[in-house]
Amino acid sequence: MHTQELIDDFCCLPCRKGLYEAVAARSTLTFQPSQSTSWHSKTVAGQTTIWYSPTKHPNACLGHELLHARLKLTGYKQYVVSVCATEKRRLISGLLGMLDNELQHHKFYPDFLALQFTPAEMYHDSDKATDRELREIVAELRRGDPPEDFLRAYVTVIAPGGAATSSEREQWKQLLRDRCPDRYWKRLDTIQQVISEYARGIDLDAGPTLVRILRALGGYDPTWVGPSEDGFPDAGYFVGNPFHWDRPDALSRSEE
Repeated sequence: MHTQELIDDFCCLPCRKGLYEAVAARSTLTFQPSQSTSWHSKTVAGQTTIWYSPTKHPNACLGHELLHARLKLTGYKQYVVSVCATEKRRLISGLLGMLDNELQHHKFYPDFLALQFTPAEMYHDSDKATDRELREIVAELRRGDPPEDFLRAYVTVIAPGGAATSSEREQWKQLLRDRCPDRYWKRLDTIQQVISEYARGIDLDAGPTLVRILRALGGYDPTWVGPSEDGFPDAGYFVGNPFHWDRPDALSRSEE
């Protein structure tokens, strides 16, 4: 991929050019080929790196990653570190990474549409395989599985945009509902409301939203979440009662 050609093409529309310039003005932009089939990005310490792969919609993929970058540059913090002293320590790392990505998507989805992209362009080309993949995931769920396993499927059902039709999403929701214990479904409904409130709100801080989600799932007291271990305890949030951290083995970090 010739990155300068992509940038020039992307910037043909004023709204897209404004986004690119806003990110470039606040961070150094670097493009690298991805080792996977998907695009992804990282913004930290004044540096934004975008990893790219072949796609039918390069402008939309670039816009998606630039929106991630702009969100972080304007105040969004990634709560990917936890101190968890419960049996759910083995789950929280992957959970925080998933929720971090999904909350960003819900937050900037209206801006993605404002860039004159279609809902179907929100994710990479592989999004078209989501129907088959989700059905396989749901079919493997068992009623004794932890609520986090059901949530991983549920976030796909409620994800903003994508190639799925309204009818397909309703089918997904019903399939998951049929597999899900009632006590879990109530928690998932609560989590959807919490995510919707965050998406509509003006506050970029996702910390309180993550705490509400962890409380809805249950079993995360005592737990602390933050952007880095150096910030404990003041730069993050306790899910339950505050505690002193003197057990290094309780630390967990999600892949950003």
